[in-house]
Amino acid sequence: MANSAITPHSPTPEDFDLTAVLKSGVPGGFWPSEVVVLAVARGRDGKILSRKVYRSGSTHAFKQSIVELEEHPFTGFLHDLQLLSNFSPCGECSEKICGWLAQNDSVSVSIRFAHLHNIHVRVQKVAEDNAIGMRKLVEKGVQLKALSDYDWLQLLMIDRGFAAKDDWIAKRKQVDEKNQKDLEEILQSTSLGETLKKMRLY
Repeated sequence: MANSAITPHSPTPEDFDLTAVLKSGVPGGFWPSEVVVLAVARGRDGKILSRKVYRSGSTHAFKQSIVELEEHPFTGFLHDLQLLSNFSPCGECSEKICGWLAQNDSVSVSIRFAHLHNIHVRVQKVAEDNAIGMRKLVEKGVQLKALSDYDWLQLLMIDRGFAAKDDWIAKRKQVDEKNQKDLEEILQSTSLGETLKKMRLY
């Protein structure tokens, strides 16, 4: 099983095009139309082996990051894979990550996200597939977590123009706390269908 004890590093200016993440849906704000994933791969010494941004298109962004690792593996060197995204993985991408981890179970994987992907939609199967996918990730040892106010503060310090909006972090904190609460309910629920149904109602 993957080791999930490693704490994710905060993003840095060279890590990311921040626009898609910083504008990822506070109440009354911009809602992203694409999934953006920053994938950072590190070796046992903590040094970065690869840092790349993936955007959803004909292939899902999370899946792109894993396909590239399969095509260009850091055999014997990859120790820590950190994925930062504006959305959590969908069910299909979760399956891809789990399949990759089955062959690379010594790699620690962490995923931080700004929104749960299609959990509150009315199409029950879509919501269930995505929820089950996240449960499978955690079973595989993946550290799965909603972004925190500390994470957003680091991002806002990078983009100081955006930080001028005084109430932004407070609004974002409400969204993040709800994301984390919903995630925990999904992971712990003994009746996933009922849990998702309740989430759609508020």
